[in-house]
Formats: sequence, C-alpha cells, structure tokens
Amino acid sequence: MVFIGGFAVTNTVSAVLMNRFIEEYDLISGQQGLVSGMIQFGSVLALLLTPVLQGRVKKTIMLGFSGLLISTTMALTGLSPNFIVMLAVCLLLGVGGGWTDNYINSMMADLHKRDGSRSMSALHGWYGLGALCTPIAIQGFLLLMGWRSVYYVLTGLSLAAVAQFIIVASIFREELSANGGISEQKMRSRFLKEYFLDRYNILLVISGMLYAASQTSAVSWLVRFMAVTYDAESMGAFGITLVWGGITLSRFLALRLKVEPLFLFSVGILLSGAASAIGILGTSPILMVIMAAFVGFFGGPCLPMIFHESISRFPGNTSVATSLMMFATKIPMMLIPILIGVVASVTSLKSAMLMGSWFSLIGSAFSFWAIMQKKKAAHEGKAT
Repeated sequence: MVFIGGFAVTNTVSAVLMNRFIEEYDLISGQQGLVSGMIQFGSVLALLLTPVLQGRVKKTIMLGFSGLLISTTMALTGLSPNFIVMLAVCLLLGVGGGWTDNYINSMMADLHKRDGSRSMSALHGWYGLGALCTPIAIQGFLLLMGWRSVYYVLTGLSLAAVAQFIIVASIFREELSANGGISEQKMRSRFLKEYFLDRYNILLVISGMLYAASQTSAVSWLVRFMAVTYDAESMGAFGITLVWGGITLSRFLALRLKVEPLFLFSVGILLSGAASAIGILGTSPILMVIMAAFVGFFGGPCLPMIFHESISRFPGNTSVATSLMMFATKIPMMLIPILIGVVASVTSLKSAMLMGSWFSLIGSAFSFWAIMQKKKAAHEGKAT
C-alpha cells in the first residue's frame, strides 16, 4: 500500500507540471498532450508484455524492477536536455508504471483471497490518497525550487517506497510464497481462449471499459468545461481535487460495507453518472463542483470492485487477468478525451460531456446483466 501510494505520486506529477513543460520546451497544439500520451503508451506496452512474463519471472522481482525503473526515469526527466529525450524517458516511465500497477493488483488478489474486495479497495484508496496529496505537495515544492528539482525530490521519495517494499518482501518471502504471491503458472493460449469464451468475463470487461469511459468523460474536460461555460477555470481545477477527494474517501469507506462487489460497482457507476449529468445540466459553477465530488465519491469503489471480481476468479493466472482488465480500461482513457473534442466541435461541449452519463447507464446495465449471469450459473451448479 505504501508502494502504490508512492507510485500514485510519480504517476500524477506530469499532469501537475504540464504548464512548466509547455513553457520550458515551447510546446504548441498537439505537442502539449504527448507527455501523457507517451506514458499511457508505455503502460499499454507493459501490459502486452505481462502474459509473456507470467510464470517466468517472480512478481516480487518484477515489482522491485519496475519501481527502480520508475525512480530512474523520474531522475532522468529532471535531467532531460530537450523534449525528444523527455518523451523517450516518459515511454520508459509508462512501462515501469504499467508493470507496477499490474503486479501490485495481482499480488493483492493472491494474498487476500478471503477478503479480496476489501483489500483491493484499501489498495486503491492508498493510490487515491497519493494522487490527492500530489498537487498540494508539488505546489509547495515549486515555492522553493524549479520543476526539475521537484523531480529529484520525488526520485528520493520513489526510491524510499521501493526500498521498503524490497525489504518487507525479503523478510516475508516464505509467507508470500506460501500464499502464491510470488510465482504463477506460465500463460497458456488455452487460458485466453477460455477467458474470452466465458460470457461473464466479457460482461465484466465491457463494464470496466464503460466505467473508464464514464469517469474519463466526467474528468478529462472538466477544467475546460468550467472555463468555457462559467469562465471559472480555477474552480474546475478545484473540482478535480474534489473528485480525487471523493474517490479516496469512498474507497476507504467501502472497507466497512458488506455488499456484493459487483452490486456496489453497478450502483456506484449509475449514481456517479447521475451526479455528472446534474452538474453538467445545471446552471451554477458551484453545483458543478459539488457534483464533481459526488462523481468521485460514488465512482470511487468501482475500479477496485471490478478488478477484484475479474482477477480473483483466476488463481495462478492473476497477472494476465489483471493485464486484460487494465488494458480494457486504458483504451477509453486514451480515446475518450479525443472523442469528446470531436463531438464538442460538432455539437457543444455540454452535449459531449454528457456522453459520460450515458456510458454510466449502459455500464450499470451490463454489470447487472453480469450479476444475473453469475446467479444463474450458481443456481445451475456450474462455475462461472
């Protein structure tokens, strides 16, 4: 959990310092989105390589390596002499981040089979906590130093997070091995065939994709929406902070709920979409900011719940199951911001952002369908 909190900091910093990059390298138009684009591309590349690595390299080794790769690339970002070098470094940063995110979720599923949903929620809660604190901490650092020096400070924090994991993993090596938290089966093509021929798995993947689409729709253009609609850009930035605040709070509160994970996902994605629609259709910037907090609060538990439901069903193959779900959620994260821009140019930004609420409604329908599929299989005495 400490490791993923540190990872959240390194995964959020580029978005916070984007204006500094633009000024430093004199970026124009599409160049301004290349930093986040390269990080996402590197993350997807890591997920594609995960099935090849499963069963061949221990998870603890992969996590230690990915953490050190992140720390190294953080330092190299601060040292980048030009924008081309920085993009290459961002690609490697994305690879390290993709492996870190994948193997941490996989390991948590392996180690906590009985209380998997609670443990997954806590894990993602710590990520939310790191992401929530990052903008505040960086603004404080910038009062004392330049943006390159901020990267050097964060390199030290990243190394500390990795070091504590390596030490703890070494101390509890036997316990990790006994619970399947180190090694896995080698990935077989038969697994992928069985995975994609299972209707329940497909429903979960579609639900995860629609959740990612709904949240990306609600958040990616929020600052721009507030600037265009209400001339309140700073309130839009505050709204993003409230989204992460709501996400973090709800993920920790979910630890106390004794609710079926997929049911919590279904209700959460539906209410999150409703809150987004109320804010967008309203006529007050204050209402939009308040609804942004509810978008985060209701949607917060959704990602850990869908991950738990998808991953826990495949002991011995959790790394591949994790990478498949992550890959499914990253596709809309990359494409939806572009789609909103295209739709907004044809209709309006308000109409474009409302697509997120439709994604939420459809995602809730698919997840309820998955619940019925699971109950039907249980009633028939078959393994879903």
